[in-house]
Amino acid sequence: MSTKEIGNEFKPRINKIKGRTPLTNDERRLKYFKKNKSILDKARKNPNKEFVMDMLPDNSYSQGSIRTRVTKLREVFSDTGYRFRSTYREGAKGYVYLLIKYENEGMAHEEEQ
Repeated sequence: MSTKEIGNEFKPRINKIKGRTPLTNDERRLKYFKKNKSILDKARKNPNKEFVMDMLPDNSYSQGSIRTRVTKLREVFSDTGYRFRSTYREGAKGYVYLLIKYENEGMAHEEEQ
């Protein structure tokens, strides 16, 4: 019986990884900034006021899609002062909304200290 060392038969192919590499937080933030520049600028110019970023027909698929986008946007813009939330009760019946709000109170307080 021969002894086999780990790694002799199964060598990892690190050099031949195909596909895209995952984006860093800064690259992801830049991508979202470029894609949604107009609404982000509008929210920044009018702080503490909510704006509709997206609106979809109300069904289970679109509610899940909006919640997923809110989670991703919160993760990417966590330290910038933008707040995201989804709602279906405010506004016209039959639609799900993705809302954006810029809060500058916390940012100014940190600058004072």
